[in-house]
Amino acid sequence: MNNILKAVFLSLGCSISLNANVFFHNTDDEFAKMHNFINSMINDGFFRSSFDEISYPKVNIQELEDKYVITFEVAGIDKKELKLVLNNKTLVLEIEKKKKESKNTNYVRQEFVNNFKSKRIIQLPQNVAINKIKTEHKNGILIVTIPKIKTANKNYKILKIN
Repeated sequence: MNNILKAVFLSLGCSISLNANVFFHNTDDEFAKMHNFINSMINDGFFRSSFDEISYPKVNIQELEDKYVITFEVAGIDKKELKLVLNNKTLVLEIEKKKKESKNTNYVRQEFVNNFKSKRIIQLPQNVAINKIKTEHKNGILIVTIPKIKTANKNYKILKIN
């Protein structure tokens, strides 16, 4: 069991020498305690930065009968800090937040990020009317509505295989 735990922690990037007996006293609940220990590391921010950077801003993509609705969660981001670009059926949302902070601020804990850049790229399907896209930014949500067109642009040909 000690070797398995060492392998798990080394694969997670931990360079801590651990003795499994410190964490586990009873073999019946070893996995529960290991699960709780790993969850506590995640919840305490051990891995948080790598997870958050991958998927920011959060997005929901909904397909309705006549349109697609893409909803981005951009709480705390002003419209001026957002840039939405459509390039060849690719929708790119870029965020650049710059906020100057007072030098006299003495935080006990600071979790708000004042300066950062982020980008989210969404590949659109062929059946969209790119010239009729509508956007709305309200209450920390950016909504992009993209109407569908009846026939998709066919930029391909199915070839017969001999």
